[in-house]
Amino acid sequence: MIEYPSDWDWVWAASDAGGNLAAFITAGHGGIPKLLLEGELVDYEGALLRLPTTSDACEFEKCKIMGGFVNLSRRGIFVFDWADVHNRIETRMYHKITAPTRPLKLIDALDVLSGLKIVRLNDVTFADVDAVDVSRYLDCEFYSNN
Repeated sequence: MIEYPSDWDWVWAASDAGGNLAAFITAGHGGIPKLLLEGELVDYEGALLRLPTTSDACEFEKCKIMGGFVNLSRRGIFVFDWADVHNRIETRMYHKITAPTRPLKLIDALDVLSGLKIVRLNDVTFADVDAVDVSRYLDCEFYSNN
């Protein structure tokens, strides 16, 4: 397993029970499914941004770097960000920051995303949740400064 990509916003991707796509932004600390740390780190964000713009985006929280999140949602992708890096209390949750008005299904993006590991969260529907504790569903690695 490769070392946890700490101190930078690494992006990984998942699909939900309905096959919708989401990007998860780690903020250098968030949980990453261990199977995504096997092999080399992949530029998921670059691959997702190669998808065509097909949607408008709904913003749930205001922050300095909203533009990048909105750009992903305009491609039909839900975006969840690791907020614990800014919280006083650890929640171990990724919080929904932006959502597409027209969600993209993984099956419709396979030509652009071929070769990427996309984990599946079978018990989650991205449109119906405000936050996700990925470690409830998958074995995850978290940043540790010990």
